[in-house]
Amino acid sequence: MNTTTKNSTQTESSSHFSVRMPVGLRKQIEEEARREHRSRNQHILMLIEKGRAASQGVRDTA
Repeated sequence: MNTTTKNSTQTESSSHFSVRMPVGLRKQIEEEARREHRSRNQHILMLIEKGRAASQGVRDTA
């Protein structure tokens, strides 16, 4: 097993961040995450990455 992957996975799962957001937005994100079979945090990170790519002019191919 690749120890780098194992360590980065452990780091990701143990890292913590908190974001304040309106309840309606949180519920919308949770519903979208459920539909796409992701955790809420995975979905938020995907949205952040999409926003970052869009700000750099990268087109969304999905």
